[in-house]
Amino acid sequence: MKSISPYAYASIMILIRLFSLSLYTPYQEENPGLTALACVLFFIIKLVFFIPLIFAFKKYNGSENIGRFASKITALFFLMFSVLFLILLSLSFSSAIQTIYPNSFTPIALSIVIFIIALYIASMGIRGIARSSGIILISSLILLIIMFIQMKDSMSNEQLNLFSQSLLGGICSALKNLALNSADILVFFGLLNYLNGSVKKAAGLYLTCDCIITLIFFLMCGSVMGKLFSKLKYSFFMISFATKGNILNRTDAFALSISTACAIITLSVILIILKDSVKYLFNVNNDVKVLSISSILLTVLLIFLSSFTIDTHIILLTTSIIAVTVLFILSIYMLTKTIKKGNTKG
Repeated sequence: MKSISPYAYASIMILIRLFSLSLYTPYQEENPGLTALACVLFFIIKLVFFIPLIFAFKKYNGSENIGRFASKITALFFLMFSVLFLILLSLSFSSAIQTIYPNSFTPIALSIVIFIIALYIASMGIRGIARSSGIILISSLILLIIMFIQMKDSMSNEQLNLFSQSLLGGICSALKNLALNSADILVFFGLLNYLNGSVKKAAGLYLTCDCIITLIFFLMCGSVMGKLFSKLKYSFFMISFATKGNILNRTDAFALSISTACAIITLSVILIILKDSVKYLFNVNNDVKVLSISSILLTVLLIFLSSFTIDTHIILLTTSIIAVTVLFILSIYMLTKTIKKGNTKG
């Protein structure tokens, strides 16, 4: 079952964070310079959350000593939040694309197509996802470098500052926005059984790259957009429209490609976690059947929910906070629980 290296693991996590950043929408009067500063604080907060979770996993790795009841509760937790994140992230992505390219895409049709592709990638197994992630990550980095070079003439360091009417309030709002799409934390600990290597190494690679990429992103947003940053939705796409290079006048096609590819990887790995949870809870062994039935049910649910106006921003934030909090509580419980001797290896 342990089939991917820490580097492959980190590449999957980086793509999930890139997907989150591609959907980032600033709050009113948000200062990108202040948000860049908040990224460092967010890195520290995530590190504090990760420490007990990593130690708890290492304590119980390869054994069933946590107990059957706790195992069922953990599996049920991952099942519930996998469904929530799959639905909410799909709706958020389709809503973003419809906003950026009005009358070009039908939201529900886009969600269904993305789900079908994610199902195919998930059916390849975690190794297939890891290989795809490596290719997508390299391609995305190349496209991001091209975007950076093309928008270099649009940047101005004079637009970067830390001014805010309330410094503490600005940082807290930025932290809240950064925590909006925390599916990466769920995925990181939901896939650990597949990791063949050091958990600390995988976490270190992922958290460091996450902090650096996020910091660069907001510094770019601030230097390109300035005061317009807080007035426009989906900053990742907005700065791609601001490209004024010698070769390309716009790089929004690059931005769309990166966001779509990252969305597919994100949904596929969450489908893997969903599949594993269902298999454990209901003693089902057929992977293809579980994935197919789950995708069909989720698609029907998406079609049903598309007829309602849903504020995914608030629901995603609430879901993310609850998911991280429950994971943290579970890790503390596992660390304080005494390991029973004589249990079989899992």
